[in-house]
Amino acid sequence: GVADIGVFFTVYALAVFVSRPLTGKMVDRYNYDVTIVPGLLSIAGAMLIISYAHSLSEFLIAAVIYGFGFGTCQMSLQTMVLKNVRRERLGAANATFFSGVDVGMGLGALTLGSFAEIWGYSDMFIIASSGILLAFLVYVLYILIILYAAFISLGLPDQAFGVAWPDMRRFFGQPLDAGGVIIFLLAMMSAFTSFGAGWLRKRLSIAAVLIVSTFLTVVGMLGFALSPVWLVLLVA
Repeated sequence: GVADIGVFFTVYALAVFVSRPLTGKMVDRYNYDVTIVPGLLSIAGAMLIISYAHSLSEFLIAAVIYGFGFGTCQMSLQTMVLKNVRRERLGAANATFFSGVDVGMGLGALTLGSFAEIWGYSDMFIIASSGILLAFLVYVLYILIILYAAFISLGLPDQAFGVAWPDMRRFFGQPLDAGGVIIFLLAMMSAFTSFGAGWLRKRLSIAAVLIVSTFLTVVGMLGFALSPVWLVLLVA
């Protein structure tokens, strides 16, 4: 054991206190990445140091790193939340943010306590650092993950027609090569929307364009599924 471990929490609290005004200045001068990315990495690093620490000095080093990491992340994420909502929603946004923090603390106490009983405290802190690294990857790759998921969603309907056409053409009483008409219409509409995307983007937000396009895709898929006659299928 380590004597006077209470000093750890004192140093941690001081590091959090010092980090917050520095975080505000850095966010105002640069952007959130400058504080959130090092903050997440600092928390993960502190967890790893604690998992291997055997002396008070090692714990105090981890306390400083963890305090700065936690202070910068919490301050930056809370600021990000509050700057991206309307004034009348500030209270709800702030409450949602801290409820998320509370949920994380509750889950951490429940799950990490179980891990400590099974594998020991050292491995528990390693697992905790892995969770922080996962949060780091989600933050850094968030846009790429969303885009990748979106492209997968867009590709699924295109392949669905090719898989289902042999059965669909028997239902509509069409020859096999009639599927070329559907493919031709799909290609023509894709080209038309590609040329018109710039015009729409100037008049609508990206969110509005995505919502409209997703809605039309869903309507088209429902049309493919529910069309009673060949003509309705062509419109869909």
